[in-house]
Amino acid sequence: MTPWTIYTQIEPLELDEILYDSELSSTRPIRGVARSVGGLVVEGSSALVFKGFDLGVSTVQTLELELGVDRMARIQDKTIQLWHEGSVQGSNLADPLSENLKVYRWENLDLEWTVDSGVVIDLQPHTQYPSSSTVRIRSVRLRAV
Repeated sequence: MTPWTIYTQIEPLELDEILYDSELSSTRPIRGVARSVGGLVVEGSSALVFKGFDLGVSTVQTLELELGVDRMARIQDKTIQLWHEGSVQGSNLADPLSENLKVYRWENLDLEWTVDSGVVIDLQPHTQYPSSSTVRIRSVRLRAV
């Protein structure tokens, strides 16, 4: 098991959704607004790619991601996925019931780890209840297990 490592680079995947500031807080609340005909109109945050993790290994079988988020009421995971060779890869481990601190685990990967490898994190407002909350990503750590 390698020690927890932190990213050295962050890139937004979408520029048409709510962006984050330099402290990884959404620049305005992400929200789900009730429609008169039922359902919600959802305005989510931009997906971010965190990369530049120095795992100290070239091939990875199992990865753990520790994600700390101030979920401020009704913030849910939309995408928690690996980034490799310029695209989203593998299983989406998004958990709509995630707490403020959660560890996600990918197994049986056989993945060549490079400086461009990383994780995609995309958060959204609750998909069933109206909400309007600023979200803050407090920590993103990764390790090979």
